[in-house]
Amino acid sequence: MDSIFIDDSTTTYYLAKYIAAHPEKPMSVVTNSLAAASLANLRHIELFMLGGHIIGTPPAALDNISQNDLEQFYINKAFVGSNGIDFEYGITSIGLPQKNIKQKIISIAKQTYVLVDSSKFGNRSLFPVCSINKLHKIITDNELSSSQLNLSQKEHISVDIV
Repeated sequence: MDSIFIDDSTTTYYLAKYIAAHPEKPMSVVTNSLAAASLANLRHIELFMLGGHIIGTPPAALDNISQNDLEQFYINKAFVGSNGIDFEYGITSIGLPQKNIKQKIISIAKQTYVLVDSSKFGNRSLFPVCSINKLHKIITDNELSSSQLNLSQKEHISVDIV
């Protein structure tokens, strides 16, 4: 059974909705997102919710308790959002608590996927999360500019457009 992490971004919430609608793929899901916790009580999902102080928009567990909870898990695939993607600088986050959770999950996940809309490319937010080379793949929408797509190919970054 696959084990995945879904973080607290608005884009990853759509992944949770997709998973809910596809019961043919059973999996274990770990999340800090109250929105992704909507996967509870689905027969094909074994859901684990991180504890801690609930803050942010969208609301999520984003403190030392939730970071420590992550040490209990092995995750095959982490799905995280980002407030900015710069191929030279890496992915960034708007807040320190979000940055810390993302860094922790990236450190324990076998593969990390970043789910973002195309408007995040070429932007930098205040807190650096990780370099691009730590990512398995970036998944975005079909509005990605050709210059950003060319840059991803130049940097050997796998980008899926959905």
